[in-house]
Amino acid sequence: MSEAAVAAATLAGAVLGAVLVRPVVALYARPAPAPPAVVCALCGARVLGGGRRWVAALVRGRCGACRERFGAGPGVAEVVTAAVFGGVAAGGAGGWLMAAQFWFALVGSALVLVDVTVHRLPDHLTGAASAGLAVLLAGATVAGQPGSVAVRTVGGAAAVGALFFVAVLVGAVAFGDFKLSPALGMLLAWTSWRSVAAGLVLSVLLAPVLVLGRLVVRDLPGRRALRPVVLLVGLAVPAAAGLAASRASGVGALGAVAAWAVLVLEFTVVLLARRGLARHMRVAIGPALVVGTLLASVLLS
Repeated sequence: MSEAAVAAATLAGAVLGAVLVRPVVALYARPAPAPPAVVCALCGARVLGGGRRWVAALVRGRCGACRERFGAGPGVAEVVTAAVFGGVAAGGAGGWLMAAQFWFALVGSALVLVDVTVHRLPDHLTGAASAGLAVLLAGATVAGQPGSVAVRTVGGAAAVGALFFVAVLVGAVAFGDFKLSPALGMLLAWTSWRSVAAGLVLSVLLAPVLVLGRLVVRDLPGRRALRPVVLLVGLAVPAAAGLAASRASGVGALGAVAAWAVLVLEFTVVLLARRGLARHMRVAIGPALVVGTLLASVLLS
């Protein structure tokens, strides 16, 4: 896709992040089982639709009355949504598949921000992700897409859902992750079964990275200026190592996977030395699933 189209998609993502993702995160970023609400959980003041100043409070991510934090911080929703929209456009899938990727990117941005804030995946958002993909799949089939694609997509949703059901039973993932699994399976299987496997593997590889990032942010309370640098370096080094390994070895993605495997091993050693490993990993599963699924869908489409 052209650079102008990627820029336009990025701009559209920023706008949607402001007008859709940010209010949705403010509504749902509440600890379970609290329902979505338009009032501040601390003082009861309206934070959505509460007069002329509610827009400013929403942008700041703080209640205008008591200054309590709610939703996403300033610019976070806009930057996240713009980045994922630009990535989808750069992938250049086209057609109904790209529409599905954009829909998952929009809902997934809200899901990640809510999960990072309160460690939950709201039913309304996981249901919206699956329902939107199902509608787009039906539209693509009516428009002439081969029926085999629809069969594979539905099969992917069922297969990934069954896998996550077993994972819930053994305590590996939370129930919210299971409710998100049909959407993951649909988007990944839309391309191929190879994409399904790649998306799940990539999610597993990303989870330790997100856990380490969370630990770094939490353990550097007096070094706020260093947090972005540490996180960027932590993500850029393995990416650069994977690219260099793949080019030097001539084995394509295998070199990149090997670099990520070494990184995961290193993170595992760090995490095993800490208490609460299972708790940290469960917190990172949701965002890792969303990011890994979208990456695999875009890269393999």
